[in-house]
Amino acid sequence: MPRAVSAAALCCLLGIALASGGCTSSYRKEQIVETVQRICKDEYHYTVSARLDGQTLAVLLQHDGILEQVGGQVSLSDGANEILGNMIEVLHRVLLSSDAPIQFYVLMVSDRSVPGVYLSLVRYLDDVRRANAQMLAPTEFFMRTLLDLKLAQQPVELSTLQPREIHLEEFLSWQLA
Repeated sequence: MPRAVSAAALCCLLGIALASGGCTSSYRKEQIVETVQRICKDEYHYTVSARLDGQTLAVLLQHDGILEQVGGQVSLSDGANEILGNMIEVLHRVLLSSDAPIQFYVLMVSDRSVPGVYLSLVRYLDDVRRANAQMLAPTEFFMRTLLDLKLAQQPVELSTLQPREIHLEEFLSWQLA
């Protein structure tokens, strides 16, 4: 009987050692930008530019047909939901499986047929985690997402659209505004 107990204890210790030693992040902080760009290109054929600034990941997708302009009104096209869904899936997949201390992501989307206009989506990663754990209702999660259709003074490029890191205080004040 003592032999069975020590064998069980040994198996338990071995399992704990394997579990703790094998739990590493899927995506390293140093490779976040390249990983997002690669997954977008390989899986969805989207070419994106991305930049990590402190605890904020900014991503720009320039995709034909995502925005449409009818008269003086700019809106999302019929296929925009699928494209945005794919982009958000990539961002959540990478950021939630990373060791990078990212707090916010900004997804900006533009269309060459609607020059000077872009859609900006900003999310707090803690809200994403809470929504995934069903600690935040989908309606509340959406209400905490900042969506804004903006005019660009310069050509739509990542370096001119997202100049700096976002801080929680700013994000909360943007939500209130």
